[in-house]
Amino acid sequence: MPTEGDIGERKQVTSFKLEFSIPRDKHLLLKVIEEGIYPNHPWDEPVVQVTEAFETRKHG
Repeated sequence: MPTEGDIGERKQVTSFKLEFSIPRDKHLLLKVIEEGIYPNHPWDEPVVQVTEAFETRKHG
């Protein structure tokens, strides 16, 4: 059941993009997605994009 609008009806809502980093751990990643994002996200099918990043710093 959608939180806004009706089933089968297109509804446009504003949204925010949230970015965060976690240690490279597949089990932790799945736990965050399956136990954190999915049950708490208001959309029936939330968009989750996972990107691996390599970060370096010149001074520490």
